Amino acid sequence: MEQIAGYEFLGELGRGGAGTVYLARQKSLNRRVALKVVSTNDRELASRLLGEAQLLGELRHSNIIAVYDSGLLDGRPWYSMTYCGGGTLAQVLQRDGALSAGQVAGLVSPIADAIASLHERSVVHRDVKPGNVLFDDNGTPYLGDFGTALDAKAE
Repeated sequence: MEQIAGYEFLGELGRGGAGTVYLARQKSLNRRVALKVVSTNDRELASRLLGEAQLLGELRHSNIIAVYDSGLLDGRPWYSMTYCGGGTLAQVLQRDGALSAGQVAGLVSPIADAIASLHERSVVHRDVKPGNVLFDDNGTPYLGDFGTALDAKAE
């Protein structure tokens, strides 16, 4: 298991092309976080992950995943972010089937508001899908995975 100062790794949450996401405890604040670590030394991938962390670090919205900290682990970038223990919308749909009209209304409004706040800042997510809508333990939805987001102000 990985070692990053100030964090206690509690388990693996998932693996993708960019890296591995772990459940961790940020010791200084005694809070659970998701910790994303690039799994290769691919410079382009590392640069993209750092860009994602920096973009998320600048965004402020109650339904957008927040970045708390970032750094390098053996030359590979990592960052800690909001932990969403309720899984993704894709997992909920697979497990429970179609959502009720009330559930849809409770989901669409905050996610649409999050997307609107991105557009006000000239950011386009470019990958909004059920797998990138996450829920915390209380059922609050969050928009995540900004790996393909486009920041028009940075262009």
